[in-house]
Amino acid sequence: MTLQHLEQTMTGQEFGLHYALEQEEPLPAAQWSVAAALLAAQANGPLKPPAGARIWQAGDFMPALWQEAAAAPQPAPAADDVSHIMARARAAGMVQ
Repeated sequence: MTLQHLEQTMTGQEFGLHYALEQEEPLPAAQWSVAAALLAAQANGPLKPPAGARIWQAGDFMPALWQEAAAAPQPAPAADDVSHIMARARAAGMVQ
């Protein structure tokens, strides 16, 4: 985005707020690399559609490291009974 385009979409006050927040709470390096990978894919040409008749999935837009983690099978959560649910609700201050 050029400065000319930025001034058409954001006021100086909004930019100053975003800048101050970035200085106070910078993004972790992992988020920067994800954003950079997405911008590079966008700038370097169209994304390749999935093979066959498969529809797009969130994993198609993730860096390779995250795709492996997303593809790993997740264990099924254990079923909670009412006593466990109520104990967690009490711990969270939702019930007395």
